[in-house]
Amino acid sequence: MKNLSINFLQRSSLLLLLLIVCNLISCNRSPKEREISRNPFFIVDIERDIANQDTLALSAIADSVTVIPLETSDKCLISKVVNLAANSACIFVRTVDRELFVFNRDGTFLSKIGNRGRGPKEYRKIIHFDVDEEYVYLLDYGRILQYKLSGELVNVVSLPKLASRIVKLQDDRILLYIPDSQFRNAEDQYSFLVTNTSGDSLKIVKTTKLRDYSKEKVANNYVQIGFSRKYNIAYNETFNDTLFHLNPATWEKRKFGMINYGIHGIKLNMPYKEVVQAPHNLRINSLIDLNNYLLLHYACQCMGNNVWYWAVYNKEEDRLFNLIDRANESRIINDLDDGPNLHPFCIDNNEIMGLLYAYETPNFSYTHNGKKKKICDNDNPIVMIARLKE
Repeated sequence: MKNLSINFLQRSSLLLLLLIVCNLISCNRSPKEREISRNPFFIVDIERDIANQDTLALSAIADSVTVIPLETSDKCLISKVVNLAANSACIFVRTVDRELFVFNRDGTFLSKIGNRGRGPKEYRKIIHFDVDEEYVYLLDYGRILQYKLSGELVNVVSLPKLASRIVKLQDDRILLYIPDSQFRNAEDQYSFLVTNTSGDSLKIVKTTKLRDYSKEKVANNYVQIGFSRKYNIAYNETFNDTLFHLNPATWEKRKFGMINYGIHGIKLNMPYKEVVQAPHNLRINSLIDLNNYLLLHYACQCMGNNVWYWAVYNKEEDRLFNLIDRANESRIINDLDDGPNLHPFCIDNNEIMGLLYAYETPNFSYTHNGKKKKICDNDNPIVMIARLKE
């Protein structure tokens, strides 16, 4: 009996020791590692919270902010910005005039990527683009044009389908999103194509059910992709209420969030004319997924169809609110320095990139190459880069 008691105590002590070790390992993990291990699923209730308004301080999500006025010259005049991207050395700006400019991180103009036209070395349209540390990958109609940062074309990749989004993966791989309208039957349909710079089709990934886009029904032509700090390949398809991410090693699809549109949702079998006339037609233009927040840029018919809002979903409090600053504008309050408030634009690696047009900050001054300068109304936009907290 005595031996049994000793064995029981020994086993109990060992179990307690294992529990203590596991707890210490968990406590020694970084906050980001603990966040990923929990893999939380959240639900954004738009119908419940769409009327809420509140503020968000930049210090809640970032520990520093840099304001970068982009150089203005005849070689790089920017009317309206469509996309922003960045690598460690450069900022990339795609304009509504179908041009792509490269600036150094101090705002100095570096180069223009390619030329628009019908020639073999020209692009018809910049549908989308992505970058790495050495190259720009420009998505044109049915092909990818690969450029050096200097603007020199080095490679052209032909594609089997027209793609609407491009993501440069690690190594030599490129991920492309193929919209539903490229397929006529469910057997051939797939959502993602993985290729390389040699044009080899490495993998096709089926994620969605084919929808009938004939007779003016809503087609899945667009997708939000690459909007998450946590997941490298996060995506949300047109009018789909679920946020997914792909594992680039196994290509397994997983849900990590959902948007409850309620009465503001659009049925995929509705004709296009009914969609645009729906009294609560809500469209999400872009998403930014952070550790504790989800930012949504949207417009809704019931709130003025051409008025766009930034909304913030607080994951910890399960609360959505429309973003306002002290001037009642849709911006994050910059409490980190004396600069302008941040109008979020996109997430890139560990940074939120914001954009301000010169006419919005007429009294803003900055120092460049040791000289004090003041923003003029017709200058190129100002890029704000907020470094996210760990």
